[in-house]
Amino acid sequence: MYAEVKCLNSVGLLQRQMPFVILGCLILISLLAPRIFIELFPLENDIAALRIVYALFIACDFIIPVLLTAVFFRRAEHIISFVIPFLVYGVLCPVIDALWLSSQGHLIVNPIPIAAVFGGIGLGIIGFGSSQLTKEKTIATAAMFLGLIVLIASIPNFFAIVHWLATGDPDSLLALL
Repeated sequence: MYAEVKCLNSVGLLQRQMPFVILGCLILISLLAPRIFIELFPLENDIAALRIVYALFIACDFIIPVLLTAVFFRRAEHIISFVIPFLVYGVLCPVIDALWLSSQGHLIVNPIPIAAVFGGIGLGIIGFGSSQLTKEKTIATAAMFLGLIVLIASIPNFFAIVHWLATGDPDSLLALL
């Protein structure tokens, strides 16, 4: 009898957490969308096409996952609100990118997984802060701010790319080389 109740409780726990797993899949699709777009539709080697690609990368790799995490992980448990964004951003996305989309296909050679792990930690902290929003607003605000700082610091050449997208100044491209 006790084993049946425990089994039913674990099924109920899985059913309660399923929307967050689906949300993690949506974040993963958002992170992989620019890479898939580039593979399906190769662009010319001109500055206008490069600006479109970088704008797509910033929207899909930074803005959309942060908004999805901050808005939809409010009702999640604390551990779930950290672990799912971390696993998606820091583990699944670099592995899928390296093995499926990358022309190299090597996890060791590519330095992006190291930055992705730090980005996953930042996105996980944002998720944790979002889950704290209903209880402790100061802790939630501090955690979300810290998560944004970690996430921005983990993106290579983020400020040079944003400056170039905003102004169109070709001198800021020198930081990318």
